[in-house]
Amino acid sequence: MPIIVPNEGAPILLQLSLGVDPGVSPGMSVHLFVNDYTPNYGTHVADMTEPTWSGYSGQSLDPTLFGIPTIISNRASITYNPGTPNEWTSGGPSPQTVYGYWIQSDDATVALFAERFATPRTVNPGDTLDLTIVLTGGTQT
Repeated sequence: MPIIVPNEGAPILLQLSLGVDPGVSPGMSVHLFVNDYTPNYGTHVADMTEPTWSGYSGQSLDPTLFGIPTIISNRASITYNPGTPNEWTSGGPSPQTVYGYWIQSDDATVALFAERFATPRTVNPGDTLDLTIVLTGGTQT
């Protein structure tokens, strides 16, 4: 499923891209969601439920670790920390199904991006979920 920029995140991302202070923390963190939810333009942070396994927490993203943007077939994309995925290891006590992830402002008030996985991922105790974040934009058809 394609990544979504919720309406609440779009103005902030635009302001950041133009060097304008958006009035919220410019930092970002990535979080997984375990509720059977499909992100849409009306998505808010509160719409998604994080895993409850031992040791889980959202992860800070360092904007300087985004790679070099590429353009293929009129679609620009950029990968976070190329070659090094974000990882979460479940400390149990039971399996959880992860449906996707979202990126939020550090102050946890705004969903900047959200994506549902094409296939949900079951994470058993001791399993590690790897996530490569690729932001892709282009014209809609």
